[in-house]
Amino acid sequence: MDQKIDETLTLPYWKSLWNEKYIQLTQESNIGSTVRVEKGNNRVIKAKGMKNYVNDNMIKWVVKILMEAKKRYYYTGDILMEDSAYDWLESNLKILDPDNIFLEKVGY
Repeated sequence: MDQKIDETLTLPYWKSLWNEKYIQLTQESNIGSTVRVEKGNNRVIKAKGMKNYVNDNMIKWVVKILMEAKKRYYYTGDILMEDSAYDWLESNLKILDPDNIFLEKVGY
């Protein structure tokens, strides 16, 4: 009996999501490239380049997904993705932000 694999767990699915997120962030960064970095009477507006905007948000997105995957695995035994997809996302995080504190965590 053939068992159907849930496609949302697979590496190709997560690579596809990665590409979609990257395109979305690139398009957003073209809309406006300034952000407020301080609030109050003396507001400071700092221009951020497209690359920084995309990288910063990709990092946040990947960390959020990896944290959810770890949480599910350690607390419920449920999986969000195959090991190969998790490893691929984690390796991309290492490229984007090698000093990210998430990479220092063991367990959840």
